[in-house]
Amino acid sequence: MQLKLLLLIGILVCGVSYGAGCSFSSYSDACQYCKFDSRGNMNKTCYDKYIADGKTCIAVNHPILASKYKEGKCPQVDTCASQLDSCKSLVSVGNDSKDCYNPLVQECFTEADQCIDEAVDKCGGGLDLSNFMDLIGQYCPFVMILSIVLVGAVYAERR
Repeated sequence: MQLKLLLLIGILVCGVSYGAGCSFSSYSDACQYCKFDSRGNMNKTCYDKYIADGKTCIAVNHPILASKYKEGKCPQVDTCASQLDSCKSLVSVGNDSKDCYNPLVQECFTEADQCIDEAVDKCGGGLDLSNFMDLIGQYCPFVMILSIVLVGAVYAERR
């Protein structure tokens, strides 16, 4: 029974350890999974879904920041969004398909993640789950290997 509990905890911990980098990850996923039309334009509904997922990721990883932003107490988040839009408009070639491979556009999203980290420092309070999630992420391969070993042990125990 204890082995099963350890296995479950290991799988759950690895399942939620996606950590920071929400903006870049959501854009990268949109580029990978959204369809493009014949002119290279990305499906807007699909893109908007992945960008919304990025915002959810930020809120989950930085709950105090999200709470303060919702209360109107963290305008730095709006600044990050504005800077991302400005950066994209400066470096975009106007073709979403090409922009997905444009390192300058990718850098805009990386800078947006850095901006969010700075916003956390300025108005996010003391609780920031991203560092905890990153720490777990470093050990996640170990936890997954341990989980596989535990599954094998439980299986062997039953035989």
